[in-house]
Amino acid sequence: MASRGIIRTKIEQSKSYTIAERDNYHFVEFTNSGETISAFVDEECLDTGTLNPKATISGTQWIVVEETVWSKLLAEYNQETGKKTYGDMTFFKKIEKQVLWRSKGAKANVKVSDMKQPPTPGNIYLLMPYTNYPEFRYTTQVVKFVYLKEPHIRYVYVDPPSQENADIPLGSDTKLHLYGMQAEINFSTHLIPDFRSRGKLIGDKVSADIYGEVFFLKDSKETTVGNFKTTIEEAGNSLYNRYKQVKVYVDPQWRNAEGTHKEKHQPQRYYIRLMVTPKNMFSSPTPGKPFDFSDSIRGLTNPVSYNTNKDFQKWYTFDPEQENWIEMDMQPYIEVRWDTMDMIFKKFEQEKNNQIQYIGDIEYTKKEYDPCSYSKITIKDEDDKKREPLVIFDENATVIDKTNSYFEITTGEKPKTISIKVGDLHNQGVYCHGAMLDEGQKHSDKTNVFQLERAAYSAQKDSKGNYISEKDKTHEDQLKKAGTPITKENKNDTDYIKNPNNSQIRPVNSVMRWQQGTEYTYKGEDEINLQLKYRYNKTLTIRNDEFDPNFVGNLFEEAWLFNYLKLNIDDQKQVYYIPVSTCRYPNQIAKINVLPDLKWTLLFKLNYKEEDFKKFKEEHNYEVQAFYAQSSQTTFISGQNGTSVSRQTTTAAGVRFSRTTTIVPVERKGGIKRLAELIKRIEVSLTAEWIDESGKKQSKDVIEGFLKQIYNFVGKISDIAKLVGDLTEGDSNPQDTNNKKQLDKEIEKMMGGRSLDGAWNALNKKTTTTEVLYPSIAIAASWYYGDADDPKRPQLMGRKALQIDAKVEAVPIIGVEIKWDFLEMLARRHPLAFIIKKGIDLLLYLSDPKNKIGITFTMSGELGLSAKFNHNMLAGNAYSNGRSPKKQELISGGATIKADLQGNITLYMTQYLIVSEYKMGGSAKIGVKAEVANKVYLGADTDGLYIANSTTFDGFTFYLEAEAKMEVTFLGAKIMDWNPKYEPEPMNWGKCSLDRVKTYLNNPDKKTEFFKFNSGDDE
Repeated sequence: MASRGIIRTKIEQSKSYTIAERDNYHFVEFTNSGETISAFVDEECLDTGTLNPKATISGTQWIVVEETVWSKLLAEYNQETGKKTYGDMTFFKKIEKQVLWRSKGAKANVKVSDMKQPPTPGNIYLLMPYTNYPEFRYTTQVVKFVYLKEPHIRYVYVDPPSQENADIPLGSDTKLHLYGMQAEINFSTHLIPDFRSRGKLIGDKVSADIYGEVFFLKDSKETTVGNFKTTIEEAGNSLYNRYKQVKVYVDPQWRNAEGTHKEKHQPQRYYIRLMVTPKNMFSSPTPGKPFDFSDSIRGLTNPVSYNTNKDFQKWYTFDPEQENWIEMDMQPYIEVRWDTMDMIFKKFEQEKNNQIQYIGDIEYTKKEYDPCSYSKITIKDEDDKKREPLVIFDENATVIDKTNSYFEITTGEKPKTISIKVGDLHNQGVYCHGAMLDEGQKHSDKTNVFQLERAAYSAQKDSKGNYISEKDKTHEDQLKKAGTPITKENKNDTDYIKNPNNSQIRPVNSVMRWQQGTEYTYKGEDEINLQLKYRYNKTLTIRNDEFDPNFVGNLFEEAWLFNYLKLNIDDQKQVYYIPVSTCRYPNQIAKINVLPDLKWTLLFKLNYKEEDFKKFKEEHNYEVQAFYAQSSQTTFISGQNGTSVSRQTTTAAGVRFSRTTTIVPVERKGGIKRLAELIKRIEVSLTAEWIDESGKKQSKDVIEGFLKQIYNFVGKISDIAKLVGDLTEGDSNPQDTNNKKQLDKEIEKMMGGRSLDGAWNALNKKTTTTEVLYPSIAIAASWYYGDADDPKRPQLMGRKALQIDAKVEAVPIIGVEIKWDFLEMLARRHPLAFIIKKGIDLLLYLSDPKNKIGITFTMSGELGLSAKFNHNMLAGNAYSNGRSPKKQELISGGATIKADLQGNITLYMTQYLIVSEYKMGGSAKIGVKAEVANKVYLGADTDGLYIANSTTFDGFTFYLEAEAKMEVTFLGAKIMDWNPKYEPEPMNWGKCSLDRVKTYLNNPDKKTEFFKFNSGDDE
């Protein structure tokens, strides 16, 4: 060993410090910064087999180093070297400059005031003995000492905002927060709670309440604008200093307080005032002995406070990479921009739209003939193969110039690839006079075809705002040099005059803050690919009485979604533009609107139950009787040999299990209880779906954070209903209620789900059972940005618009299910078979209520209804248009028949013994099922509206499922859970459908279609 056998350090007792054992370590705690700590090693401190104990003891050396320094440097060293050492000579050299105190000999007297640096209260220091180099292998090998002061808040500071988390837009000051975002407040406390003498908490684990205030200075006076609350929870036995972070919403309401932002666009600083109130409800650390808490809680009944305006000071942290203490990145205030994120986004969009106006898109109404040319501009979404590209310019079309159109896409944080391609490009080896370019520049450079990297020039305008053109006197020479025959059609040409002043126009890549190879890539001479993403505003811009981000709890991180609850293209579009030029057609601007790929779905669902339709119910009274009967008969027979006596005895015993059933009216709940019950039956969700930067779909049900009043209203109903129930059941005392619930829970576990009802049902199985399938109704509405593309309406190509999809579905409206139990039917064929079957059923039930063996045939029939309404704010809907760009069912009603033949066996055994529970067994089933459905529906496609009737046979599906289970639970924790399953892919055969009739309602050119058969292979 490096320490040559030293495995333990002893500490001398002293009245001036306390020796405590915490987490198997020796701690020395003291309150005098000039304290002297004495420790020593003797032969009892050496490992067995130490060769020369006396030399080892006399040659002992000592160092003091801060624990965090040792831990961080050792972890860094092991990672760099790939070792797993507790310390070696190389590491010792690395840490030597961090040593705070040294000594030699069997005894060490550490005078704390002689250390290189004064001790930090609550930080742990290591006193380490060694021979060649120090190690920290055993818990008894070192002494941990710590300097303690009165409980206090050590520091409070604000983290500068993180640009990596997309809180700050590119080009903004990263030291400034924005209204609507989150500020991270960090704080540390010393001896709050003071765990050394208080014992355990009574009740919950909260040991201190934290109350914070946010304020600004108005004429040197502190003016509060917001507050927050949090707690410190009970933790380990050696946490002298505690650390916590809390996120605070930077409320836009703060900026409305009088005195903030004295000058427009000037940032505002908000400071933090923190108050900590430790709790004093603790039990005695020594059970059975009284404990005087007065000393430990004296002075703590009032809050301990910290004000970042008055108390703030810089702190340092140890950086193992730099092997030094570095200043922490701390701010005493939340410094907030005057501009909100919403204002910054709008300013950015305004700047881009201004640049489009400054450059000016020249509209061409006739074909031009300059040799330096292209004939077509096409924009395409390369990630959406189904979507048609948009042609915004085509010199051979009836309408040449459509560059006033925007190509619109939806995307999120993951970029989409959008290509812009020019057709029939001639920019190499032809005459180019550099129209709208800097002097000496030519279109043979692809960066002058797609003008991102140089500032473009606009064309001059007259007093009426029209572009000025002049006849090109060199045009015929250009054609001759290009080898182009001169015709009547092409011999004349006009050019627009360049405006030499382009001081307002900036390079596109500068405006967009793009880099080649990241946001854009040239694909040859005639194509450029853009990587476009939507930049979400992740600061909350809405705030009212209905929605409070501090109320929604676990929705805090996704609160920004509510910025996009109302979808509005004009407010949410982010525009991108690329000027495309040659001499023939300069300054044609390809424009793209990027919209958020975010979908909202509001769902209401109500599942009816059997009791909603029953007017009467059955009440059962069970009676278990034991009987014992005995009869005797004596017979005397006289004969030649005398009289003989014979005696016959008959005995019978058993148990009679009987049930009396009474039909009584159903008692309907009324008032608050009935209302609460109905509310609980309704399922409501408001779900947002979006794509994250990795391309993964994310979703969040945000209904809990929406409409605070509704939430409170439902909560109040539930609270009142609970109170009424408690009072009527005699459980108004919370402790009694909890005890009763715990007792009921234990009894339920011990019963294992068994009951007299269950036993009766096991003994009285029916050969045939019939069950009504009650209505299940769902209403859903989704809204998002959808394609408005319609080839029959060219003006809509490339466009997106608000899409609303509504759906009402009742599956079923009503239905019935009949089940035949073949084993039960077979058992009733013979009395002996019946007795054996009932005996097995009862044994299986008593082992575990889930146990069963059966062969069943189930047949069900149900009626369903479905209605859809899909509306696009630009393209309209199938009803108004009389057709649909893609095939869809609008309203459908149908009948479905299902059949299932199944053999199954389930065998489990459960044993509950208060503190432990054992469950083992398994199940298997094999079967074949089929489904036939007939549907009549109103549909729409590109040819019009139609009524159709179809029958679908789902084929025969053969399936097999098996699983085993072994589970052991002890004291509520699972210590074993083995649950293998075998479920091969079901095999299907015979799937087919028959479209029997299809009649168009508004298209006389389409004939009625009859009997179209589709096999499973056709689908």
